[in-house]
Amino acid sequence: MFALYWAMAVTLGIGMDIHPYTMVETFFTVFFSAMGVFMFAFIVGSASSSLAQLDAMGQQQRNRVETIQHFMRYRKACAPPRPHAPHAWLRSRVCTPSLSLRLSLRRCR
Repeated sequence: MFALYWAMAVTLGIGMDIHPYTMVETFFTVFFSAMGVFMFAFIVGSASSSLAQLDAMGQQQRNRVETIQHFMRYRKACAPPRPHAPHAWLRSRVCTPSLSLRLSLRRCR
């Protein structure tokens, strides 16, 4: 148990200034050091997962806009979607890509 404490103290940077003398103190120190490492890993993992999820939603929105722009170029529509339209779709579900496309095509007639 003392070897495990030494390995954790050296790896985690706990230091050897104050060290446990009994087996109970050693177990306590090792257990709570490991809990601290697991909590830190959980927080960092959750934050990175949240950021990845936000990026995935943004990529899906960019793909939708690109599809509409490709369709409008192919059909030679006169008014391409406005650049700020993807942000409006994120804020309000009232303006959908298909509605924006129908409105743009009506302006061309």
